[in-house]
Amino acid sequence: MGGIIKQMNLNPDQQSVVEHIEGPIMVLAPAGSGKTAMLALRIEQAIKAGFQPEEMLCLTFTNLAARQLRVRVEHAMPERARQIWMSTFHGFCTSLLRMEAGRVGLPGDFVIYDEDDSIELMARLMRDHKLDQITNPASRNAKDMYLKSSDILQCFEKHKSRAEGDALSLSGFDGEGLEDERLSRLCRLYSKELTARHAFDFADLIYYVRAIFHKHRDLREKWAYRFQFIQVDEIQDTHLAEYSVIRTLAASQNIAIYGDLDQSIYGWRGSTPFRVRDNFMRDFEPTLYGLPMNYRATRMLIGAADSFAQRAYSKRCTRLLPAPSCHQGKPVLVHQAADEEAEGRWIGSLIQKHKADSKCAFRNIAVLCRSNKKADDLGKILSDMGIPCITAEQYNFFRRQEIKDAVAFLRLLLNPYDISSAQRIMLRHVEGVGEGTIQRIMEDGAAAGIRVPDLLREETFIHNDPFGHILHACESGRVVVLDTETTGLSSQDDEVIELAYMQLEKGEVTGEWANLLRSVKPVGRSVQVHGISDEMLVQDGVDPVIVLGSLFKIMPGSLIVGHNVSYDLSMIQAQSLRLGLEMPPFISADTCELARRFLKSESFRLTELCAGLGLRAGVAHRALGDVQSTVSLLQHLVPVMKKDHERRQSLVARYREKFVGVAALMARFRTEANRLRPHHLVQEMIATLGLMETYRKEPARQDNLRRLVTILEEHDFVERPPLEALKGIVQFASLAKHLDQLSDQDNKVIVAPVHQSKGLEFDAVFIAGAVDGVMPHYYATDLEEEKRLFYVAMTRPKEALYISGFRTMVTPSGRIQEKKMTPYIQHIAPQCMEYQRS
Repeated sequence: MGGIIKQMNLNPDQQSVVEHIEGPIMVLAPAGSGKTAMLALRIEQAIKAGFQPEEMLCLTFTNLAARQLRVRVEHAMPERARQIWMSTFHGFCTSLLRMEAGRVGLPGDFVIYDEDDSIELMARLMRDHKLDQITNPASRNAKDMYLKSSDILQCFEKHKSRAEGDALSLSGFDGEGLEDERLSRLCRLYSKELTARHAFDFADLIYYVRAIFHKHRDLREKWAYRFQFIQVDEIQDTHLAEYSVIRTLAASQNIAIYGDLDQSIYGWRGSTPFRVRDNFMRDFEPTLYGLPMNYRATRMLIGAADSFAQRAYSKRCTRLLPAPSCHQGKPVLVHQAADEEAEGRWIGSLIQKHKADSKCAFRNIAVLCRSNKKADDLGKILSDMGIPCITAEQYNFFRRQEIKDAVAFLRLLLNPYDISSAQRIMLRHVEGVGEGTIQRIMEDGAAAGIRVPDLLREETFIHNDPFGHILHACESGRVVVLDTETTGLSSQDDEVIELAYMQLEKGEVTGEWANLLRSVKPVGRSVQVHGISDEMLVQDGVDPVIVLGSLFKIMPGSLIVGHNVSYDLSMIQAQSLRLGLEMPPFISADTCELARRFLKSESFRLTELCAGLGLRAGVAHRALGDVQSTVSLLQHLVPVMKKDHERRQSLVARYREKFVGVAALMARFRTEANRLRPHHLVQEMIATLGLMETYRKEPARQDNLRRLVTILEEHDFVERPPLEALKGIVQFASLAKHLDQLSDQDNKVIVAPVHQSKGLEFDAVFIAGAVDGVMPHYYATDLEEEKRLFYVAMTRPKEALYISGFRTMVTPSGRIQEKKMTPYIQHIAPQCMEYQRS
């Protein structure tokens, strides 16, 4: 063995895992056992044994874990690493949905709504449809609305997670099974509005992948055999819906799952790790391995954590044993202060002492709590003591006002139908526009097919109609309708192997072209979709430079049309760049989006739309056949769009003066996005929009904007063209959570809930607020999960652990309440602890 394997002395348990590269395995890997290294080592060993990198899939459940794995693999195999699919689970589902969107009638340019976006939409729907008293109607302030919306969203997501295969559809979760009819109605409104916005929330990412696998046998079989070597980390964070996706992907039976069921702490949001484990054992009959040896912490800390879990848990799944290299270390220090203020000051004094004695950086110290409120309170005390610290909520970088402002422009560049981003831009960057203006646009435009983002598109103002340029091109100009077939669905790695297009002049077909393109990449399993073999490409394939060059000659001055056309154009553009060709500027229209605006249909898949409308359709999954179907659909749509043409013109003319300038800016940024690397694009946007001047009195916000540029540069997908890299970065921003963005530049003490510390490690950790009623929490319904939460906190430090509490606290009503230390302390081996009281 070479690479990173050569650099490590594996113990017998680790050696067994690394060498078992064929067949299903389950690896129980507790904290500090070298799990990330195992994932990387097995990849290296599998490639040595003949597995192809492009047939490998490694999934984790946090951006941090995915990043750590990628760094290790790139270090060992820099040439092979980029061919291996390594990502978070949600990131994988996002990519799969983008790839398959065109084939199942979903928008391929969707944005991902984080919790804030979803709650904002939910609150608006509740207010607009007078459903804001679904839960406790006693109060209607913003905080209550937030909490109600959050509760309802969690309810929806749990139903999506539990939905069985035969109940899935591609129309989204419709509220079936919710007892309250008002909740069901709200759910339907929410799902419909997300669809209209080309948006998915986190639960949708999994829901729609399952729906695709359930409804489309050809796609399920393609993905089931796409990967021959699969690894899934952090299985303890998985729920059954996610497992059903993993099970489908693992048709090869060559799958390894890793995790520590003793650290399962997300049952409150739907994870069911023990059921996942049982299903995996039943479905795959895996070989079971354990990695009990801990290499990260001291013997004293390992003994404390292991004794706690061994004594407190009703059923233990793993054990912690110190590796021979671990030094003895100091016992856990348990301290009870007089009150919460005194506790905070005691923690602060020890942080100062710990840093002075060990020369430890602040970023290597964490204070872990049960709640965000406790973290915020402690953060204030530590800051008053001159200790630089940051809470998880404060560090939620991509939710900050100035960052959301900048990212809104990026999201709208990639998805011109993103209502949330359009509204944000209008409210914060268009003078004289308020909620009332937006509400009037929504109400007046609904019947005519106009939506808010249309007023930020430059083509809207050519004919004072968002669809005027389409009508003009179809009736008086030139239209090019195109479609592609490819070796796969990644613009970065795959190639166009068939290109067909038809030219229409004044609505009449004047020519059609269809060519096979020679390819340096084998068609692989994509032949099952389009029927084009490598032999056909060798015999009949034309030089792609000639085919693409012919298309580019007629593109200027033409309207480019396709069904989910953004996919075809991104594939053509990526291949052109690789060939050294320059794709001319273009204006496009998507018949899938037009159908969503103007037609009523259960499905917007091209073949099903044509069948439902009785239109002439070509042969599906061949480029010319799909072009013929698209032309039929376009010709059907034109008279439908014409009906409200004058009504739309009147509305656009009314708002033209307010929005035409910003629309021109968006068009400029859209052009620049094809030329500039993402961080340079953002730099230009910040300068053009005057965001630094906007925040001239708030230097912290200016620093955040500079930090955004740095983050975009650090996470740039440099091997991709600028626009494709921008898509990847915006997706990363949508999926990034809380502490994912920690770096060496952030030399501050982390003060966060234990839930946010999963997967992180620190030199010293304080478990604060360790009193009865808080740990375990008074309202907790799953006491076993409360124990696991405490165990997670105990396994974060490498050198020192402090557990602190207080004797009295002031309740919200102002009453003084006596408190006792958490009962969990009695489960820790006495020889591993020292007590202190003040």
